Order: sequence, then structure tokens, then C-alpha cells
Amino acid sequence: MRQLSRFLAATALAGSLTGVASGARGLQHFFFAPGVTTSCEMDYEMPKIGTAAFCQTYPHTESATLRPSGLVTICHGIKCIGNPPDQVPTLVYGAWLAAGPLRCTSLRAGVKCVVTKTGRGFLISPTSIERVQ
Repeated sequence: MRQLSRFLAATALAGSLTGVASGARGLQHFFFAPGVTTSCEMDYEMPKIGTAAFCQTYPHTESATLRPSGLVTICHGIKCIGNPPDQVPTLVYGAWLAAGPLRCTSLRAGVKCVVTKTGRGFLISPTSIERVQ
């Protein structure tokens, strides 16, 4: 992913549903939704990145980024996506991951990422992105 290519590659965490990488500071989660047309990255206090949830879908070529403030940025087109790291695991339906104040849940309707305190965020599926209030 063009946006995602800025991010570090993840290593698989044995026995976990997520690929995790951690630097001197910060934490990253990488995962696919079932069906592998939607991939996500969650960052918490990562140098040069900060805290955010980023998901992309293809072949529909859209992405969404959620910041801790609740700001959702939606991007349309090939410039919005790129390649996830290798060996990214699938987050099964009903499972969720948290990165600081953000939480992403794998649902049959797509991946829902929200700010846990406010519930604001987005729901991304292979065909659409919706803001969640």
C-alpha cells in the first residue's frame, strides 16, 4: 500500500490472530479480514506514524484511516492502497484487536474500527466504506 509502505513489516506472533511488530516505542497490528480482500494496520504511538487504524479494500481500491480524535479520512482510487506485509494472518469473524484508544472488529459486514470511548470510526467492506457515529 502506498500509505502502508511507510510502515514497518510485521512478524507473526505465535498463537495469535494478528501480526505484531514493536519498535523502541509503539506497537503495530496487521491483519486480513476473512476473504483477504480487506487488510488493516493498527498503530499505537509508532514513531513518525503516531496512533491510527488504516484499512484498505481491493479490487474496489479504497481505504480509510481513523485517528484517536475520531477523524476518519476516506480515500478512493489506486493511490489509496498498496501491499500489506507478508505472512499477515486473518482476524476471524467476531474477533477484535485494540491499539491504544482504537479497536477494530472483524464482522461479517466488514471490519469496524472505532475510538473505544466515543464509538466513532468506520466500517469497511469489499464494496463500501461507511462512517460510524
